[in-house]
Amino acid sequence: MKTIGNISKFAVSYELNQKYGGSWLFGKFCYWIGGRVIGDYELGTSLRDMTMVLPSIVKDNGNRENYCLFNLTAKELYKRLHNSLFGNEENFEYSDTALEECWARFNICPAIDIFDGYGIYLIDSPPKARIVYSFIEEEITEVRLEAGIFDCVIQQFYNTLLNMYEKEVVKEYS
Repeated sequence: MKTIGNISKFAVSYELNQKYGGSWLFGKFCYWIGGRVIGDYELGTSLRDMTMVLPSIVKDNGNRENYCLFNLTAKELYKRLHNSLFGNEENFEYSDTALEECWARFNICPAIDIFDGYGIYLIDSPPKARIVYSFIEEEITEVRLEAGIFDCVIQQFYNTLLNMYEKEVVKEYS
């Protein structure tokens, strides 16, 4: 297992399976948030698929500031974002604001099978940042860290992953 970042704050871990299927890059991946594994690392996934879902997260690096949201309680922040982004009528009053302010940029949960059931959001207010997350109906958890940590880690992983993928594609077509 390779890890990028600080497990006690934010990190990602990944590894390729022994038989990783060339450019399919079958392997394992997870987030570490505040020392806890987030995502079903043991289930495994195609890391190639991560090359398709990470651009929507990486493109918002440096663009996750919102002082009003940052000052909400963890529970209110999570519920407001999750319900507004995923259609729960309970917070319908925020849907226009969510669209106008592009709240999808706060969603850092990769849309991939190993993260099914999770909601994970990042809000920056430099020099600080907050990650709030929950799994299905579990308790909402908050981790505070320095702004930019997530962006650096996820960008480094994405660059590493693209490099791995490109090498495998070149091998297959050589």
